[in-house]
Amino acid sequence: THLDTAKAFNWSGRWKGWGTPSNIVTNSGQTVGTGKKLRGVGMALTSGAKGSLSAPDTGQINVVPNGTITMYSGGMDHGAGGVTALPIITAELLGQPDMTNLKAVMSDTALTTDTGVTAGSRMTRNGGMGLVAAAQNLGTQWFPLIAAKLAAGTKATNLAFGGGISGQPSGIIFDTTNPKNQMTFKAATALLPAAGLTGVGTYTPPAKTAYRVSGSKICEVEVDTETADVRVVDYVGGMGIGRVIFALGAEAQAQGGVLGLGIGETFYEQNINDSST
Repeated sequence: THLDTAKAFNWSGRWKGWGTPSNIVTNSGQTVGTGKKLRGVGMALTSGAKGSLSAPDTGQINVVPNGTITMYSGGMDHGAGGVTALPIITAELLGQPDMTNLKAVMSDTALTTDTGVTAGSRMTRNGGMGLVAAAQNLGTQWFPLIAAKLAAGTKATNLAFGGGISGQPSGIIFDTTNPKNQMTFKAATALLPAAGLTGVGTYTPPAKTAYRVSGSKICEVEVDTETADVRVVDYVGGMGIGRVIFALGAEAQAQGGVLGLGIGETFYEQNINDSST
């Protein structure tokens, strides 16, 4: 990730060494002042540990005869896109081609169970693992009903939802030992009791274990030597975050990090200490 970021920025061509500007630009008249503008480049390396924090993480998935899927998670979405990422995970777990028939219930304490805290970019992974366990529990209840309608001798323990990484089409439930022995998801929902079935899952991260996320960010900044006007000329950032569940949300987090937390905090925020306290 670091090498890719440096290559995209052309670090080797733009870094001139300590104390030497990457470029010197004379004032073009577009800003106040007649002084020179000095440019410099800098790199920051990121290594974040995502630990277990307050566990366990839980999730529930309900499916009713008309095919409606309802996902329950106590995870709170505070801007990181969990309200989209967790439903995507649920749809993939059940082999759905999209989220047309899926409803998400999140952060309603009357309906959901504790799913730990939404902090440290942990909810997609840990809250998602609670839903993985819920889908597995749903299968243990539902698959025996399906196996009884498939080829003679079909074992419920060999059934799986299609789509995702299964290698089989979405929208089916199939026999892993004989993929042609299958049933459509829609037909399988007709076998459910009137109230449907609810899979309940719990995930407890291993103790004293951290999941690391690393990356690098490179900026070129321009400073007007007369007015002290500062401008970010260029920025390239790269993060190794593993499999991306919600691509648009991941990109938005990266943009928000550099704009709101990076540029915003550096240029527009200050800490004022009251000496009387």
